[in-house]
Amino acid sequence: MLDLLGHPIFQYGAVAGAFLGAMASVVGVYVLLRRIVFLAIALAQIASAAVALALLAGWEPLPTALVASLAGAVGLGRLDWRGRLPVEAVLGAGYVVAGALAITFIALNPVGEARALTVLFGTLLSVPQREVVLLAAVAIVVVGIHLVFRHRFVFVSFDREAAIAQGLPARRWELLLLLTLGLAVAFAIRSAGVLVTFALLVIPALSARAVADRVDALLATAIAIGTVA
Repeated sequence: MLDLLGHPIFQYGAVAGAFLGAMASVVGVYVLLRRIVFLAIALAQIASAAVALALLAGWEPLPTALVASLAGAVGLGRLDWRGRLPVEAVLGAGYVVAGALAITFIALNPVGEARALTVLFGTLLSVPQREVVLLAAVAIVVVGIHLVFRHRFVFVSFDREAAIAQGLPARRWELLLLLTLGLAVAFAIRSAGVLVTFALLVIPALSARAVADRVDALLATAIAIGTVA
């Protein structure tokens, strides 16, 4: 086993997993605080459908997932600002439709069975070095944004009206939060698949919330748990 850990494949996988865990966990804290877990799982399913489509069409999976994830984050994130339909119902419908599309794209793929495993569980043990470097850069940017602007994100998440009253452009901060969520989901889906991505978005933040109350401690604990996981 120790010999296998010395192989570059496992090393790249471990590094990619650590960065994914840190990035998804810090974004997951705000998913938990804003009570948008349904948005996170719907977004993960949308990104997985995009990956399945890319594998069927012969496109690059990462750019396809990135476009779908960012568009989904912005579109679904605005549901509470307009429209009369229950947000939970729309998110549930989005999840079901995206799941059905993913299954359809996989079924149409000549090697659908193997592709299904890629969409569900990712390919951490086959992440190339250049993708690990790109993933590390994105993770550092996302984590950095959330650490630097954590107090504004929390303020807007907990008391949007008070934030607006104090002159904060709440919609811009919410948009930035949603874009970082979409960015994290797209990269995580490509490498780790939908199940692991959703787990990393929810479980580290939920575990950290059980032992930490302050925002700084909550973020640090979630990042630590996600990275180790």
